[in-house]
Amino acid sequence: MRKRCLLLIGVTGLLLAGCGSATTGASTVGRTIAPTDQPASAGQSSPASRAATGGCGPLGLRLRSAAGRGQSLVTGYGRLTGHTRAGYREFELTGLRTLAGPAVPSRLTSWLSAPPGRAAAAADAGGLWAPDGRLVALLTPGGGPGMIASPAPLVGDRVILSAAGCWSDPALTGSRFTGELAEVPGSDGYRLAEQAGGFTNYPLAELSRLAGR
Repeated sequence: MRKRCLLLIGVTGLLLAGCGSATTGASTVGRTIAPTDQPASAGQSSPASRAATGGCGPLGLRLRSAAGRGQSLVTGYGRLTGHTRAGYREFELTGLRTLAGPAVPSRLTSWLSAPPGRAAAAADAGGLWAPDGRLVALLTPGGGPGMIASPAPLVGDRVILSAAGCWSDPALTGSRFTGELAEVPGSDGYRLAEQAGGFTNYPLAELSRLAGR
């Protein structure tokens, strides 16, 4: 059996990235979360992964103080609209449900902080989300051109935490995830996270508890 990595451009312009095991004559991109996967933590693997948070700080600490800073933790769906503005990508959010912090409408326009071209660090890549658009996001009002979204993929009832970037925390442990995810085209966020140690799935209910709900 050999390892195969594929990059797919979807009809919406999203870049789907993933690696999976494949035998000759078969094509398997990624895989689903498996409870028997080897335990891992988001951000524990190396000095490079600890540095790759880009100054965001541990996720758990930021979630505990998010509401006090006017930030909202939400679930929903996101998609890039194709509009850009000085280092930001417009990101339409729908089906939103507020888990913690100030309530937000079920639909709104937000922005991803994602400068053009390949990101130097995962924290600058604009975030990742599930191939179907499902996500959990931390929303910060009044930043840059408007509401700033920091998304992470939501697969089933598990949030996919990264070993690099703003959705990492060595204290939040879970089983390893190697499925496909969507990213800002050209940002290289998926590869940067994999190089830093990969992905960990973490229960959404526990994440909500950390945020105070």
